[in-house]
Amino acid sequence: MLEIEALIQKIVGQLPVTESISIACISTTNPVYLIFSGQSDTPCFVVRLSNSKSSRRIHDLSLRLHQVNKALVPETIGLYEQNGAMYSVQRGASGKPWFQLPQTVDTPEQWTTLRTRAIEALRQFHEGVASVPEWTTSIHLGDALRSVYRDFLGTDKEPAYPLTAFTDSMADELDQLGAWASIFQHGDFSLNNLLFEVNKISVIDLEDFGITVMPLYDEFTLALSLNTLAPGRVKSSVAIELAACVQPMKCRHSFNQKTIQALFLFHLLLRLGSWSRAEKRQPYRLKLLHLLKQYTNNPDAYIGS
Repeated sequence: MLEIEALIQKIVGQLPVTESISIACISTTNPVYLIFSGQSDTPCFVVRLSNSKSSRRIHDLSLRLHQVNKALVPETIGLYEQNGAMYSVQRGASGKPWFQLPQTVDTPEQWTTLRTRAIEALRQFHEGVASVPEWTTSIHLGDALRSVYRDFLGTDKEPAYPLTAFTDSMADELDQLGAWASIFQHGDFSLNNLLFEVNKISVIDLEDFGITVMPLYDEFTLALSLNTLAPGRVKSSVAIELAACVQPMKCRHSFNQKTIQALFLFHLLLRLGSWSRAEKRQPYRLKLLHLLKQYTNNPDAYIGS
């Protein structure tokens, strides 16, 4: 913590901070330090250790994404050296996580508004990503589905239910679309990674950015998080949230029912491959395995026409 205090003293003269400083640490694999000024509930800085190649990549991504999505992605101030270590310093994002906004979800109508705002933020985020040439590419959708299925089988034994035949059928469906021009996905565009203000949303956590370019991956992530986190007083199901979140892309590209079902299968299999091998993701992995079984047996119950 002393290194962080010294680092903040180093940069505080460059930025408008006039009150006393306090520091809170979020304990994760790579600790995140929130720097507060005075009595503010919003951190003025967010500091992350950036010695590794992966953490430096996240720093560079944050910097570039802010350039193309200033309204959504908090500003990255710079890299700073302190006692032989490198730290990435980002301006703190204003806004509150969804669970600190109980007044916004008192009714089904307010939950719908929250969902709509999140979907619009995703559209804006993708629009910014699409403006960067190196974040756009082509993907053969059917082959991508077959590939994640092989990765899944490398993690879990082949299940008793007919997943292989189901995957083959869905891959054949995607083959009809051939190569698809797409963009890097956020990778974890979930309700937990959004901060809400009255007229603004901030997008955080870029660790999985570019995990795939498969269309609708982020929409599915958002839908599943909405269903998981929906308060009991609003009507929510996986099917309801999926329908709402995929609707804009469904209309834009005229995706049919089976295409969306195939893309959702890709989403589940990718998350059930190497992505969820880490111990901290095991509880979520078990939920996804249950969902995969139910979905394979009756995809129409989750994604209708």
